[in-house]
Amino acid sequence: MRRMILIAMVALASLLGSCDPLAPGGSGVELYLELDKTTLPVGETMTILARARNVGVKTITLAGPRDCLIYFEVFASGGAKVYTSDVCSGPMVTEELQPDEEKPQVFVWDGSSNSGIRLGTGIYMLRAVVRVQNDPYAGPGVNIRIE
Repeated sequence: MRRMILIAMVALASLLGSCDPLAPGGSGVELYLELDKTTLPVGETMTILARARNVGVKTITLAGPRDCLIYFEVFASGGAKVYTSDVCSGPMVTEELQPDEEKPQVFVWDGSSNSGIRLGTGIYMLRAVVRVQNDPYAGPGVNIRIE
């Protein structure tokens, strides 16, 4: 069973010239996560679907490495970043999101840190990040459990 979690409304007011991202003429992007599970047992993987959706009335430009326009990060309970999928090798690209358009990105994660070591049992915060005009905008986190 998939669990959909709205994790962020990122206001791009200062970047795109509107005080209210949802006001007429405003711009904004919402970040969504769909997780196939919220508890990750040893020996299993988690499928993560991150989606960035343009909820404004202006075009939004995503810019950065092609394979990292959207990525996710994992933080330990003490706040240390223990994993990021932002390990990119693709060329720099730009991609426009028209109003009401969305961009999906699928990840499969096995609960390992960026050093390749399985994270210990506990609660971790996962969040999606989107690059708008090459600047990262992160959504608030959602907790997952690693066993």
